[in-house]
Amino acid sequence: MRLTKVEDLTQSATVLSDKLEVAIKPFLACLSIAGLRHRRIVTEEENISIFRQLLRRKYMFYAIIILLLLWSNFLFSLKDFASVHAFDGKLCRDIISSAWFLQVAIYAANDLVMGRYWPSFYMAWDKYTESTGTKTRSMVRNLAIFLTIFYVCWVVSSGVFLTTSALQASRANTTVVLSSIEAIFVNIFLFTAYFYFVSTWFLLTAQFALACFMFYRSFQEQYRDLKADVEEKGCVSNTIELHRLRHDNLCRLIIQADNIFSMFIFVTVATAIPLIVFTLYFVMFETTDTFSYGATWWSVVLCTVQLFIVFIGGAAVNAAAHGSLDLLYKIDLEDFPIDKLQKLNIFLSRLNARSIGFSAFDLFIIDKPTVVTFFGSILTYAIVVIQFRSGTSGSLAVACCNRTSA
Repeated sequence: MRLTKVEDLTQSATVLSDKLEVAIKPFLACLSIAGLRHRRIVTEEENISIFRQLLRRKYMFYAIIILLLLWSNFLFSLKDFASVHAFDGKLCRDIISSAWFLQVAIYAANDLVMGRYWPSFYMAWDKYTESTGTKTRSMVRNLAIFLTIFYVCWVVSSGVFLTTSALQASRANTTVVLSSIEAIFVNIFLFTAYFYFVSTWFLLTAQFALACFMFYRSFQEQYRDLKADVEEKGCVSNTIELHRLRHDNLCRLIIQADNIFSMFIFVTVATAIPLIVFTLYFVMFETTDTFSYGATWWSVVLCTVQLFIVFIGGAAVNAAAHGSLDLLYKIDLEDFPIDKLQKLNIFLSRLNARSIGFSAFDLFIIDKPTVVTFFGSILTYAIVVIQFRSGTSGSLAVACCNRTSA
């Protein structure tokens, strides 16, 4: 009897380790530090201790403070526009900084509103993996650990960058009294806001990458199982409904995740492309010191990486979700039971009806044509900026000739 209890405990521990929240626990700890992990809303029927209820309320208060800090950082950056008199390098640099701060502030606001739906997504994912036998821990645990280590390195490197930038600014501006109380409070505010700024940007982008990886691997496993049954003649007719339901459950999970990520995708696309254009303009038209030049190109790299994660990750999920379509067309219907044809038609209709994947409030689904379209728009804007650069000297020469002749 004691052996049975030990086996039950071992089985319970194994089941617990296969839970999604346990598999990505290191990454969730980083989200908690940054105020981006939100617990499920407690109903009146649930029996939860008062201490845990207070803890959840304190954490929500902590998340709200961080959100206000990020929005204050954005509003603080707008004060530089008060002294603008011309479109020059300083204005372009201020636009780039404010756009970054606005992007992250909207990220945090969306996470505060929609983040409470993550626990229900975790439960639905665990139910799916339990019914299909998918090992969530082996699939995402290593990636979660890698993202956690990368986050620590990211925060350290960002701190070094901010310190170097502050030293550069203090050397350039000798009129600022750094020992004053006001300057100390301002520096504390800026360093704190910068920590949560870089943390929010990295963690929410990494969270989307992690979700794309999970869905891509799950659709790939569903594709391999379907392919094995299709290649074995007569077997797919008995399992077609199981494959359809498995695929449909994954589609429902994508809808749940898409409701959370829609604002993230929309804001990323709406801000990253203008950021790239403004940054290219700044690099080509403005002369600056080596540090600012490198920081500007680093901004281009971050925008490109962010768009790459959103577009390539979303397109990979879309391609994997529709991968079963070619297999279904290869099924030999000569010996296919008539009563199974309706289920096959429903499966085909689901794959042909509309694109499956992440979207920006259903304005567009991230698929291969969408990636090509946005890449073409970025390339077009870059060419326009380069042509504007090449035509500047000619325009100045014409202007000088007109003034001389006048």
